[in-house]
Amino acid sequence: MKVAFIHGDKKVKTGANYINNLIADKLKVKGVKVRDFYPTVKLFDPPFHLKGLSNILFFYSLLEHRYDILKYDIIHGTTYTPLPFLTYKIPVVSHFGSTTYGMLVNTPLAINLCKETKSIWYQLKKDNVINELNIRTRKPQRDIIDIEHYVALRATAIIATSKKVHDELVNQGVTSEKITIIHNAIEDYWFKEPPIKQIEEPKIVYIGRLGSDAFTYKLKGLDRLIYIYNAFPNSHKIMISITSNSKLAEWLKLNINNLTLFSNLNKNKIPIILIGSKGDIALCNEIKNNSSNSNNIINLAGKTSLRELAAIMKLSSLVIGVDSGPIHIASSQNAKIIDLINKRFARCWYPWMPKERYVLLSSKNSSLDSISLEEIESAAEKLLK
Repeated sequence: MKVAFIHGDKKVKTGANYINNLIADKLKVKGVKVRDFYPTVKLFDPPFHLKGLSNILFFYSLLEHRYDILKYDIIHGTTYTPLPFLTYKIPVVSHFGSTTYGMLVNTPLAINLCKETKSIWYQLKKDNVINELNIRTRKPQRDIIDIEHYVALRATAIIATSKKVHDELVNQGVTSEKITIIHNAIEDYWFKEPPIKQIEEPKIVYIGRLGSDAFTYKLKGLDRLIYIYNAFPNSHKIMISITSNSKLAEWLKLNINNLTLFSNLNKNKIPIILIGSKGDIALCNEIKNNSSNSNNIINLAGKTSLRELAAIMKLSSLVIGVDSGPIHIASSQNAKIIDLINKRFARCWYPWMPKERYVLLSSKNSSLDSISLEEIESAAEKLLK
């Protein structure tokens, strides 16, 4: 069986991306061939009230890959992403981790917030942390609701990740028989280690996205999070968050007691891992010591087993190396790859994977030194865009 999977890899992987990768990996274990498809270019930069339609058109651009996608036995995507392929005869599976209908119903206007959190919300507006108490219009969400509803009715089968999502779909007129509840999974290795002993002084930890506007802040529960923080002023709090609002990060630092905040880690803080045999330790140390970014470089040369090496490859956003064993291990883990190869062998050896996931850089003579840094940088930008 072959499955065309509509989802995209990100430069820095998100929770949703990990879940999609887990799905793909488990299917492959069962002998299913899985290939990812995702649009590459947004069609336009719309005004706010047209953002819903923009997202819909974004996935319609997948039709440029229709000849490849239609060769597969099943088309699998999240919510409305398989929309362009509903008119074809190939079965379509739509995967709902949530519904925009549920988000809209459960995200109140500012005036309807509970008494305890309403004052927090209005204080955020007073302090200019948020520009408005409510977004100007909910039309983008309503547009998405209409399309999700249409896809749910037309799809061959639906996966819901919870009973709540199942019930939201049924409330919109989707038959329960079409829906299978499959709860989201996490990596198997979390169960291989014994439980961590409870510490004497527990901390309040938040990890996640906070949103970027009045709607998503309320959807993510920013007002309730602040309320909980304020209820435990003496407890240590750790917050690892993503938000485009720098004023919010500063406000949290100033107004929440005992808070350690990590917000929007810069790309230059993403670790670079050097791998190799024990004979490469000195060279990798030299590379690390001569780098202006040495604090973010980890030298694991001579320190990994083959299984550990494969795990590192799997979790990497990009793997760069010469055409040798580690590159082909990375290929087996579906990592994005820049493969540096002698021109004599460029037609014989290459990663065995979809072409859009690797770039083969061939030397201009017998030395790999003829491959320029500019070529490698350009290849990296292409794979990570």
